[in-house]
Amino acid sequence: MNCTSSPASSRILTLGDWSLHGDLARRVKGGDPSVIREAAGMMASALALPPDGVLIPMPSHLGRATDMLLLSQAISALSGLPVLDILCGPERTSVHLLKKAGMPLPDPSALGLRLHGDLPCGVTPLLVDNVIGTGLTMKAALALVPSGVPCTLAVDTRRMSL
Repeated sequence: MNCTSSPASSRILTLGDWSLHGDLARRVKGGDPSVIREAAGMMASALALPPDGVLIPMPSHLGRATDMLLLSQAISALSGLPVLDILCGPERTSVHLLKKAGMPLPDPSALGLRLHGDLPCGVTPLLVDNVIGTGLTMKAALALVPSGVPCTLAVDTRRMSL
């Protein structure tokens, strides 16, 4: 059953600024199990995860959740919250590489994210990502899951806009 839900508040569940947690956020992308366990432990213990939360991993530039699925599963093992892998999209150039090359960033709708499953009623969707840099991919996800709450290791407060 697919639920229509009201937009989430403007809150972001995060460990903090990129300047403090960027190294860990970067290392999570490497997929090292010990790093993922470390990050999941920090998130599960320090963030106010709602008891009705469901962890939705953000897809990578490959079009499917990869490292964020592993992070979500590790958070789930510690928190008991379920994982719902329902966001996907086409394979694309990563936003990080576009920024690094000085290329213009696309509009969030151009990322082509879509839901490939239903969001159950009565849950708080937690959109799990390692970092919110520009906010581009999170904006695209929030357009599909308006009641979603970003849940991340780090936020680049110098660049991010949601």
